[in-house]
Amino acid sequence: MKIVPRNKSTEFEQWLCSIGGLINEYDNSIIMKRSYFSVGDGWLQIVKECIENLIKEGWDKRVEQVKEKFGDLRFYIANNYAIYGDIIQKSMIKASNTCELCGKHGRNQLVRKMLLQVICEECLDKKQNKEEQ
Repeated sequence: MKIVPRNKSTEFEQWLCSIGGLINEYDNSIIMKRSYFSVGDGWLQIVKECIENLIKEGWDKRVEQVKEKFGDLRFYIANNYAIYGDIIQKSMIKASNTCELCGKHGRNQLVRKMLLQVICEECLDKKQNKEEQ
């Protein structure tokens, strides 16, 4: 019997469902899909831990946006940033040293003209080789 490795996106969506999803601040819809999070799979664990820590502190699960911008993790919540900012900041710092693609140790690098990304050397090599083909 062949064991199929689990997809990080699928696992993340299952986890989102298990917590009842998040609430989209803009339209009050329930967020249950990985596609809402504009980050690579390598950062999904960091995002998950951030959400778990926010919920432990009483966060209402209302989120504006979660994305990568200029090589940094951005996690925007609707209100009470003063209360939850430290948790978000710790996640941003962790992401700044984590490859966005695979989750290994990485650093912020220029991967293409005008494109910064936190990436490990292995993923950078793969990306550059793919673009050369």
